[in-house]
Amino acid sequence: MPCSRCCEALDAERPVPGGPLRYNEDWSLLRNPENRQGEWWERFKYIPVDDSAETYLTLGNEVRARYEWLGDPNWGEQETDSGGYFWFRTLPTADLHVGDHLRLFGEFIVAPSAGVDPEPTGLDDDVADVLQAFAEIRCSDSTIIRGGRRVLNIGSGRLVSTRYGVNTLQAFDMAEVFLGDEKASLFVLYGRPVDAEVGSFNDDWSRARQGWTVYWTRDLVDAGLASRGTWFLDVYYMGFENTQAVYDQGVGTEQRQTVAGRLHGNRDRWRWDHELFVQFGRFADSEIRAWSLATLFGYTFEDLPLRPELSLQFNTISGDRDQNDGELNTFNPLFPKLKYFGESGVLAPYNLFDLHPGVAFQLSDDVRVSGSVQCLWRYSTDDGVYGAGGRLLRSGRDSDARYVATQYEIVLETRLTDNWRCNAFFAMLPAGQFVRETGESSTIHFVGVESILAY
Repeated sequence: MPCSRCCEALDAERPVPGGPLRYNEDWSLLRNPENRQGEWWERFKYIPVDDSAETYLTLGNEVRARYEWLGDPNWGEQETDSGGYFWFRTLPTADLHVGDHLRLFGEFIVAPSAGVDPEPTGLDDDVADVLQAFAEIRCSDSTIIRGGRRVLNIGSGRLVSTRYGVNTLQAFDMAEVFLGDEKASLFVLYGRPVDAEVGSFNDDWSRARQGWTVYWTRDLVDAGLASRGTWFLDVYYMGFENTQAVYDQGVGTEQRQTVAGRLHGNRDRWRWDHELFVQFGRFADSEIRAWSLATLFGYTFEDLPLRPELSLQFNTISGDRDQNDGELNTFNPLFPKLKYFGESGVLAPYNLFDLHPGVAFQLSDDVRVSGSVQCLWRYSTDDGVYGAGGRLLRSGRDSDARYVATQYEIVLETRLTDNWRCNAFFAMLPAGQFVRETGESSTIHFVGVESILAY
């Protein structure tokens, strides 16, 4: 999305290469040689195609190597030989600008894996495929039409995310109309998710799932409704259909509507992000009545050594109250980031309540360390707990206990250059009473390291 509140900011001055939304990078400033800083990769960012230089090509790539070790997955319920595996991913891109009104963007993905046990899925391994290929027509400064295959992150990413953390990104075959500017915007889109498959050039859009969205955002300071800081209000609707939905209640066709509002911004040393979702519709023969509330507060002590930042998050995500009452109350997060509750990615946002305090320290301009504790309960004792992609980890039929687990996490982020990052992660999840009452209850341990180089 062109809107900075809807899909990550577009830096018109000088973008930093890399990240999931490469199409937001605007390198037209390199038309002026004085804006070049002597980086070796700048030669690929503005390649004139005609004498007027109004048609130009931008080339790029991002290479990521990541190792993860997950001990005792599903608290020991899932058998595994080693627990350690490698992900490798490269994302070459080409972005052709034809004047001011037409743009063609393409991106390949090469994402093999090694050591995934018992066998890799489409989340782990996609040998080679077309990740993105879309055309953009800019009708005016405030009207843009896009069509084709694209990855996107809508709003906070709680419902639609790029899935950047795992090895394969989530793409959609879609059409979109965008209206607005940096102060207020509206976009409408329709799309089907692309199912990543192990192998080469075999990814295709889903026949079972489709979705549509209307999303509006407004700068409240510009509107005179707030006087200081940055305040944004987002209001949106999402429709979703899945003819092969699976819940603890059963299997069937799901037609779900989501109405949501989000208030986010910052002022002085404070930042906040609050979002409320209400869902309704039908699943098989049942009515859907579900909801979720996500909140975040953060405060940075700018004057203290290491600039400590304290944060506190709450997430309430409804689960099914009674499997025989003709209602499904399990919230569906649609297409969220699969490392939603930390880098381990063990749990997905279904039927949970969590309390998540954290602290971060800026050890230097290029090194940041953060730690957090997450306490996770089941919202409903009649529903289970779920993993990546909505996979049921533990049924709720055999226990009335609420407490699922405690997750302790440490993250070390380092920036070696503007476009080269190395990160390390550690997490452990001791089992709570619900896990102990429903099967194996070993402590899950997770270790991850990654290097990301982009140009």
